[in-house]
Amino acid sequence: MEHITVDNKLVLGCVMAWHDQKLVVEDQPPGFSVERPAVLEYCPVDDDGSKRLAVTERMKDLAIAGFRPIAIVSCGSDSLGLSIHALEDSTESMRALLGKESEAIFKAVMEHLERGDV
Repeated sequence: MEHITVDNKLVLGCVMAWHDQKLVVEDQPPGFSVERPAVLEYCPVDDDGSKRLAVTERMKDLAIAGFRPIAIVSCGSDSLGLSIHALEDSTESMRALLGKESEAIFKAVMEHLERGDV
């Protein structure tokens, strides 16, 4: 079975995000900022033989719920070093959240790998 690769790296999954875009903060002083609630979800790839990231049922369900893909997770073909690659249209706040949550994302990836889901 061939695996999906990007830049000679094995793609393991996609990180999807939802964040509250309608958060209203009234009566706050100028310059006040608030972090919008956000949720990240790791979705392992489904190898359909096409060499592209196949959209899984889980990804479709998350998209319906308002999630969107913000990154892919991959590893080098010659090592187990994992990396997260934010998509070009990911906002700075989503990129920062990816960095903050990278340990939890990598843990989810490893759990899927150990179960043989990928």
